[in-house]
Amino acid sequence: MNFISRLFSSPTPSAEPEVRFGRYSDIYKKAERYESWDKSLLLFEEKKYLDAYYQFFLYLGDNKEQNVQVRKEGDKLFFECFQGSKKIIGEANRIQVKAEAKIADATDLKNAVFFRDLLQRNFELEYCRFALDEEKNLTILFDSSTLDGSPFKLYYALREMALQADKQDDLLIERFPSLKPINTGHTEDLPSDEKNAKYKFAVTEIQKTLDTVERLKEDLVDYPGGIAYLLLSLCYRLDYLLVPQGQVTETLERIHRNWFSSNKKSTAEKNAEIIQEFTRLLKRPQSAWDNEFYRIISTFGIVPAFGHDRVENIIDAELPVFDWYAEHEYPEVALAIADFIVGHSQFSFALPKYDRDFFHLYFRVINNDFFKTLGFSNCCYDSEKNRLVPKEIKQQIRNLVKANAESYLSLEPDLSLLKFSNKTAFVRSYLLMVKATSAVQVR
Repeated sequence: MNFISRLFSSPTPSAEPEVRFGRYSDIYKKAERYESWDKSLLLFEEKKYLDAYYQFFLYLGDNKEQNVQVRKEGDKLFFECFQGSKKIIGEANRIQVKAEAKIADATDLKNAVFFRDLLQRNFELEYCRFALDEEKNLTILFDSSTLDGSPFKLYYALREMALQADKQDDLLIERFPSLKPINTGHTEDLPSDEKNAKYKFAVTEIQKTLDTVERLKEDLVDYPGGIAYLLLSLCYRLDYLLVPQGQVTETLERIHRNWFSSNKKSTAEKNAEIIQEFTRLLKRPQSAWDNEFYRIISTFGIVPAFGHDRVENIIDAELPVFDWYAEHEYPEVALAIADFIVGHSQFSFALPKYDRDFFHLYFRVINNDFFKTLGFSNCCYDSEKNRLVPKEIKQQIRNLVKANAESYLSLEPDLSLLKFSNKTAFVRSYLLMVKATSAVQVR
């Protein structure tokens, strides 16, 4: 390219790093996947069980994940699917369908105390059961006659198996070191730079939040809900931005469960418990964090799907509280409430894709320095001048709309709603823009 061509040509945008954020959901499928589901139901009604199961596993497949393998050999069908660090393998014939997921190698386990816990869990499972196979591998099993094994039953059974196996392996192996990992060859270790950036972000954010809580606890002694927003927003922020596995994930989920549990503990008592949880995380060595930063392949989403109305309801419920803290000059709490709205929504629900994309952009703007550390281009926030960049933010929103144009009709966010005088004004206006943006999905 000559000098004149270079002078007037548009720069080629650099590729962004392939870093994953947030929890996997299986609701964002292409139209052909749903067509396979419909075919599966029809074929099952016609008692063409193997053909029905073949279409079922095509439905489970993800265009990006490479998460499912299925093949027919004569009068048998064989399948594999992945969930996190676990692999499900199974087969079906005209009479029966069965599957298993090996959780850990228990050959050297002398203390079998946990067997009692797993036996108890068997009573809680609807479709599957924990067992010890002939090779002394702790495993989880499912089987059914094909006559009784509809695609609906198969979906919920494999989902239960996948989520239980993926959750239990990390927890049990950390608790019982004599257990050995098994069938984890499909997981991918993250680059050391990415692990280091995530660890530093985690400890910095935890310490910063605990310092803020300590500084404000006297002022907010009569408003412990403000402290709760600071702590819960941290929980959801770490979950979305770091995508940890194992014990860190279990800690964040426990914080969420305990806060929303119906026990009789006061807000202040629950806050104290959360502070203890984060303090323990802060004391973990970096090596323990690094072991739980790895890339996984998933087939089943953890959280239920909801429509845009759920986003509207959450914003309507929380913005008056946001306004109270902003008006009483607690900007840290107000910003935490905005983070809570976005983070809690992403943690608890599988939202329409455009809402998910809007909320991801929110996280990217607010946590611009962290994204830069991961190798992303500088986006929407000028850290040196400590100010938002309205032109870039609006362009990112337009790019988001364009990326979703084939999937949603009438996706037209009102950019005039946005205010850029400071972060507090921006996040409030941004949430109002998201709330006012609804669209019709095209299947």
